[in-house]
Formats: sequence, C-alpha cells, structure tokens
Amino acid sequence: MKRHCLTFCLVAATFAISAEPDSRFKHFDKNGDGRLSAEEFPYPVVFKQLDVDGDGALSPKEAEAIPTRPKPPASAPTNTPKTESESATPIPLSEVPRNDTAATPLARLTFTQDYFPGTKDANGHFMGGTEAMWLAGHEGKLFAAIGYASDQPGNNPRPGAQILRKDSPDASWMVDHQFPTDAMRVESLVAFTFTTDHRGQKLAKPVRKLVASPSELQRSSQNSAVFIRDDQTGTWRRSDIASGNLGVRSFGSHVDRATGVHHLFAGLNRGGIVRGSYDPAAPEGIRWEAQSERNTAGYRSDGKVYDFSRVLCFAECDGDLYMASRITLDSAKLSVDGGLYRRVDGPKPEWKLVSRWTVDPAILQSRYLRGLTSVPDPKGGKHEVLIANFEYPGTLVRFDPKKTGADGLIAPELEIDLKDYFNTAWNTPTMRRRGAIAAYNRFLPVTDPPSGAPLWLAGAWVERPGSPNPPHNGSCYLIRHRDGRYDWGYICDAAHPVPTGQKLTGCRDIESSPFPGEQGRVFYFCGYDGGAGPGHNTAWIYRGEISETKATQPTSKAKP
Repeated sequence: MKRHCLTFCLVAATFAISAEPDSRFKHFDKNGDGRLSAEEFPYPVVFKQLDVDGDGALSPKEAEAIPTRPKPPASAPTNTPKTESESATPIPLSEVPRNDTAATPLARLTFTQDYFPGTKDANGHFMGGTEAMWLAGHEGKLFAAIGYASDQPGNNPRPGAQILRKDSPDASWMVDHQFPTDAMRVESLVAFTFTTDHRGQKLAKPVRKLVASPSELQRSSQNSAVFIRDDQTGTWRRSDIASGNLGVRSFGSHVDRATGVHHLFAGLNRGGIVRGSYDPAAPEGIRWEAQSERNTAGYRSDGKVYDFSRVLCFAECDGDLYMASRITLDSAKLSVDGGLYRRVDGPKPEWKLVSRWTVDPAILQSRYLRGLTSVPDPKGGKHEVLIANFEYPGTLVRFDPKKTGADGLIAPELEIDLKDYFNTAWNTPTMRRRGAIAAYNRFLPVTDPPSGAPLWLAGAWVERPGSPNPPHNGSCYLIRHRDGRYDWGYICDAAHPVPTGQKLTGCRDIESSPFPGEQGRVFYFCGYDGGAGPGHNTAWIYRGEISETKATQPTSKAKP
C-alpha cells in the first residue's frame, strides 16, 4: 500500500496537472484518441489501479482518478530559496566538503552564487525559475535557459520559460528573451557554427548561431519551435520545424561525409530527427527539411501506434554521428525501437541501431541515456569511444564502436556506478539510489591547468548524507580523466549557503567562461531537477574559479 501511495504522489508532483479532470486527461492523451494507453501514462502501478475494466486503456471516466497536485498557496511557499537579501548565515570555508585527494585544482574550485532567483533585472523583468537547464557562451556573452516546471509561484509572477544573459564577469543577469506562459521550459540551448552552406560549399567565414527550443505545451499545430538569436538586434526570431511538437530536446552537429553539407540535427521530443543547413535566404538563415530524417512517431505493432519520442543526445565519434533515443516497449513489454544509433551518411541517409540495453518495464528512467560524448579510447587505442550516463540505475558507461558482439551490437562497458563511487569517495555507505544522475546534457571538455591534460566535466545529482542541512545540501560534479578515472568536486558558496531544508538538487550543465581574462580558470554551473517535486525559485547558477596557483599534490583523504 505504501508503494502505491508513493507512486500516486510522484505522478502529482512530477507534472503540473490541473485539478480539472478534462485538463488532466488531455495532459496525457498525446495522440488525442480519447483513450490513455500504458505508453501515454507511464506509471504502471497507478495505471493498473485506474484501469478498472482491465481493457488496457484508461477512459476519460477512469482518468478522473488521476492524482492532482495541490493548488499554489496564497503566498510564496515556505521552501522558497533565498534571494540575495535572504541568504543563510555564512559558514566557515573549512566546513565545505572538499576533495583534497585529487591532483587537479578543478576538483577544488571556489564557488560564489551568481544568480538569485525571485528578483528583477535592471529593466524590471521578474527572474525566477525552478530549473536552470542549459548554459551557452556566445559572442562573448553567457546565456542560461530557465524553466518553470512544477512551479508553485504563490504571490510571485509565473512567466513562461526564459533565456537570461550575462554580459561580463561583474554584470548582473538580464532577461534576454521571455517565452509565452505555455512554454514550461527551454528544452535545449546551444551555440552552433555552420562551416558550409546547404549545398556543401565551404563558407568564407563560419556562421555562428545561438539556438533555443521551448516546450510549447498548449500549441495545437504539429510543429516544433526553434528560436534563433539575431545578435545585431538582440531579438529572438522563430523558425518552425514542420514535424513533431513539444520542442527540440537535443541538437547535433555533423558534416555529411558523402554530401559535404554541415547539418544542424534537431532531436525532437516527439517526431524524430529533422536536419537543417545554412541558407541565408531561409528564415533566420536555417533551411529545415520538410520531412523527418528518422520519423520515430507512427510505428504500428499489434494494431496500435507507439510514439518513439525523445531523442535525448547526439555526438560525433571518429567522424560518424550517433544519437540515443528513448526505448519504446510494445504491449508485450518488448523493445521495438530506441537505443543508440549511428547515422549512415549519403543522399538517402539511414540510422543504424548499434546498441540496445535491457529495460525494466516498471522503471521509465531505465529507457534513457544522457550526455553522449566522444572521448579518446581510455585503453590506448587510436580511435574514439562514446561515454554516457544511464539515468537509472545511475551508471556511467562506455560504448566502443570497435567492439561489436555476434549480433553486431555494442555492449556498454561500466566506467563507474555513481552510488558506489560517491559512497567510497565520502566513506558514507548510505547514499540512496534515487538522485544518481550525471551528465544531464553533456561532458564538457576542458584542460587541466597545471598539466595540460584533457579532462571532462559533468554535473551530477547525488544525495549527500547530511542533506538538507548546510553545507551538505549543495551539489556535485565529476571530473573524468583520459584513462577513465574520475574525481569529484562540490558546489557550495560558504558566503551564501543554501538554507536548511533546501538543496541544490542536481547540476544540469557546466560551461567555460566566455569572458576575456577568465578562460581556463572560471566555469559556470547551473541546475536543479524539477523531478524532485514542486518548488519555487529553485533554479541556480554558480561561478567556480580556480584559486590554486599551482598543482596541488594529494595531502589528505577527502572530507566526508
């Protein structure tokens, strides 16, 4: 009984579901057929309880029992994070968890809180957000994607998703673009550089674009919106992709080996993959193909239509483009689509399945692979391999394209288990499995300042023992070495500690500073995971700076 109650609570907390039954039904009925399949309502325990007649689908009447989330209180919730004037009492720097065993100073950055949600910018625009999802440096400025999933605003405004801008190291954050209120969050935000035009002709000067895609929940048309920044005017202009909806979850960059065209690939939440190319005559300079290159919506099995949604990540590896999409199960709980794919270039490109992992039908998250990134072979080979994170059970894995089995597929190799890794690093064998996520968006390639060695940074969500009490309610990140070893770092501003009862809950993205004089020594971190439940003004951005002037040798064990 306890498990069932918990699942009902998670359904209500994860989605901003209206108290009106009809609105709740439409929230899940993605294909609009008037029935909710098990694929549309991905909570097996709750689905089984609600399916009273046992026909394998929920009718509008049965769906009336879908749990709702309480209405926002009349005033701001008590768990509203601090603003700049409401910071908790500073704590001694010596109390902040610190990794003293790592040789790289990137494991011991000095952090300061850089964004204070619940405030207004210089133009009077409210800035809040439950999630800071992406960071992107572009044209000497820093941009951040702010979402409002599961927001409980109280007396504050509840705007749509926002893109914020920071113009210099000392500048305050500003609202650069405000999306309508039906845009819950910014699904992706990337700075992209075209090197050829849509015919494959090399450009005399590469064209750089800052591209974002919001999730427009109430938009009825079957297309996805991409917004492109006009750097001359500072405005964002809409460019529609005539396929899918609910926004672009991921972008990929690749020059087709056969055609020579440099493409921007859009991985949709629903509708597959659409490619774009540079055409100065096209709206906002990007020509989108009229049809999906790989349409992942509409596969028919057992007379039913399954939505193979969410292309979560792309990565180039030794000149080939790879992507990972959610694994979709049929009525018999068998995998029918999704996994890791490699693109076969050419005028008629194909996407070839190269890996598919086992899925536990009761756990939705086990279908997701995040943060796909190429790195040199850690075993000394001359080729590249792919690393990524399995959202559940929280493992970092490696795919070696040179190692295929008898079935022609690549088996993932374990690099680290996040839970086991942090339990060992902190000498605290009590960390829960929940909240073991890393590399939400990517692994960021950086250089170790003392040695010049290549490293990769990735944010993480791990629940540290002692949370939600300061200083143990901060967040963590990982540092990957070329040979596959990992170090950890900890995000906490001793001058502005997170108050008791609150926590940073997941580092989603990391970006190198784009500002002159800071490159190589300053990095920006952002996060909060709305999957933790309803909240308000929980989005965060921190600035991390290398404060050590030379390589620090290991001197002691990491503090627990």
